[in-house]
Amino acid sequence: MCCNPQFVFYTQKSIQSDALCNVLKNRGALDIVQVSEISELECFVRQGSAILILDVEVPEIDAIRLLTQKLWKQTNKLILANVQPDYDYQLVRQWKNCYGIFPQDTSFQFWIAGAQKVASGEYWFSRQVMADLIASYREDMLERQNAVSQKPMTLTKREEDILKLILQGESNAKIAELLFLSESTVKTHLYNAFKKIDVKNRRQARDWAREQLFLQH
Repeated sequence: MCCNPQFVFYTQKSIQSDALCNVLKNRGALDIVQVSEISELECFVRQGSAILILDVEVPEIDAIRLLTQKLWKQTNKLILANVQPDYDYQLVRQWKNCYGIFPQDTSFQFWIAGAQKVASGEYWFSRQVMADLIASYREDMLERQNAVSQKPMTLTKREEDILKLILQGESNAKIAELLFLSESTVKTHLYNAFKKIDVKNRRQARDWAREQLFLQH
């Protein structure tokens, strides 16, 4: 049976934070605990299973950032709370596994809805921030692709010969016969060539050779 995730709300203890936690517990049916010491927070971060709600206005925010960078696990999820209403996508990118942001003056209704969405694996950002995030990740992907394509190829003559034969549709056995090599040697050359040109299979290798290899000569 799947258990409801636990939320850990890191903030300075106050009447307002107590009221919020009570609403999330009673009206949102959320399992939430409030902490205000970094040592307490560290225990939950190390466990890697809780969803951390972090009040960004706490004085020790920089120390918490370092803590999450050092100990953060892939299974941790983060919600930033008490954020300025005009925040942009860069804030999301500054924090690992940030799944949601609750600006200042967020209503209890939206707190509950957002926390439940994050618990189910969804994100809780404004539409504009989500659009900006998608655009920025696409730009990053294009930059990485350009960096890969601009890398000088260091294929050996033998690796080039094998890729040319792959382009012609030859099998490993036929390549070994034509180049007077063992099949295991052909496989080794293919493995090295695939890593250099960043492909995963013969079809991708043929596509790469068709578009790139002969342009270099």
